[in-house]
Amino acid sequence: MSRKQRQLSYSQKQFNQVREMLKAVDVVLEVIDARAPYSTKTRNLVESSRKHMLVLHKTDLAREHVTSQWEAYFRESGVRAIPYHSRLSAQYLTAFLKEYRSSQQFSRFKRPLRLMVAGMPNVGKSTLVNLLLRKKVSRTGNRPGITRGNQWVRINPHLEMLDTPGVLLPVVAGKFSFNCLSALGILPANRYDDADLGNWLLEMLYLRNIYPAIEKRYGIHTSGITDREELLATIGQARGCLAAGGEIDLHTAARLLIKDFQEGALGPVSLELPGEEEFQS
Repeated sequence: MSRKQRQLSYSQKQFNQVREMLKAVDVVLEVIDARAPYSTKTRNLVESSRKHMLVLHKTDLAREHVTSQWEAYFRESGVRAIPYHSRLSAQYLTAFLKEYRSSQQFSRFKRPLRLMVAGMPNVGKSTLVNLLLRKKVSRTGNRPGITRGNQWVRINPHLEMLDTPGVLLPVVAGKFSFNCLSALGILPANRYDDADLGNWLLEMLYLRNIYPAIEKRYGIHTSGITDREELLATIGQARGCLAAGGEIDLHTAARLLIKDFQEGALGPVSLELPGEEEFQS
């Protein structure tokens, strides 16, 4: 079995495990990245019989008006979605859970409401759990797979939460989604080429009119530069990304660009917009 086949097999196994755990919960909070909601949402994760809400996490790193469009997009498809980031209070989530717990659908049960937090690696599930509990209960970090194993945590006498490991899609839905997941740090670095991803990200930043932020961040001028590799080289030169012999190291420059994007150093960026055809291919 090839390495890629092993990865797909592991992802499918992980996905099946989470689907099995759904039998133990009443509500699923699926955390997705607000910068690429379509690509970071796991298809076929939740059956229609389960109460399901999407948490558009890291909204402080996405364009606010685009996030609002995604809320409407999911609402029209019958799924509730709320914007969220780590500096917001948990009042929207707790209000939703309190509303559901007192609903006719659940009130017949004489036990705490059981909640699952699910999503892909590195979308912020552990951060959400910690904020709901208002204390550190599970490790967090900016790399895929930081949560090891499953753990139940008590939020209050009326609510229990199952924090799960991230769920990778068994098959990435097209090249565009592959690039989105790579740029967000959800796919491991050995799955893509740094320079190729850097060039793609620059193209997306151009389409999203983020070039002024690039000029400010790196102290460069982008006017007259139409080739993405040339722009990547310009960034590398400005930041001293040099290889042996004084040549510009495009891979180092790309890693710098990707890191700055992930951390929000280029300002809010939304990679996907509702209604655009490319994110579905």
